Amino acid sequence: AIRRAGLGALRECSFFAQLPEPVLERLAELAGLAVLERYQTVYRYGAPVTCAFVVVIGQVIVTPLHMRPTLLGRGALFGLTALLPARAAAGAGGEGQRGWQPESVEAEQQTALLKLSLVLLEELRTGSLGARGTAA
Repeated sequence: AIRRAGLGALRECSFFAQLPEPVLERLAELAGLAVLERYQTVYRYGAPVTCAFVVVIGQVIVTPLHMRPTLLGRGALFGLTALLPARAAAGAGGEGQRGWQPESVEAEQQTALLKLSLVLLEELRTGSLGARGTAA
């Protein structure tokens, strides 16, 4: 049921919404899944970021440095710019060494997230998604 909800969240995510249905299905199938309790940390500033996330169920609080927190719900994508090299991140609205990263991201309530690894995102970018049995 959560995988089905993950597919729905990918459809609602503006970053992925234009992808063909078979690609979305494969992405949902290969993505990892994280289930978090209320106030559980997804990551903190300075910690290595190894994947991007799409909110499937629940909400997360993104707290940028020196700014007001933002609440993200179903279909929201976060963590992508932290995976990008600094040059690409700057073009995507990011800043910093590797890519823009907030101070912290934590679950506002019980939350399920799709975890999209850098390898999975690279396969999506190159069109090789599903060409082999990749795990997120």
